[in-house]
Amino acid sequence: MRDTQLQWNSGEDVYLSLGADSAGYAVFIDAFKCLPVEGDYLQAKVSYVDYSTPRMMWIILPFDRFYMEETRAPKAEQQYNEASRDTSKVTYAVVKIKDGQAVLEDVKIDGVSLRN
Repeated sequence: MRDTQLQWNSGEDVYLSLGADSAGYAVFIDAFKCLPVEGDYLQAKVSYVDYSTPRMMWIILPFDRFYMEETRAPKAEQQYNEASRDTSKVTYAVVKIKDGQAVLEDVKIDGVSLRN
């Protein structure tokens, strides 16, 4: 994200503008203290800011759980853990965002849903 010279506090609301990387995945482009006037955004919370150079912000995303049928969850968690250590695997979350609010819809490994 660009350095906007703003001072941030832990726990403060942050509005993250969204764009796409060269592979088409969503990325955060900038951080705002107020609702962006245009474009897609996600509302989150500031966790920590490191003001050294380059300046870094850690954020708390509004989704951290993925619910699925109970008997499938242990196997899905094992597959996710293995894929997160394997750099040849592409693991990502499918998130729907509207008006700054987000819902985690799916988690995929190399395009295959963990639900399967």
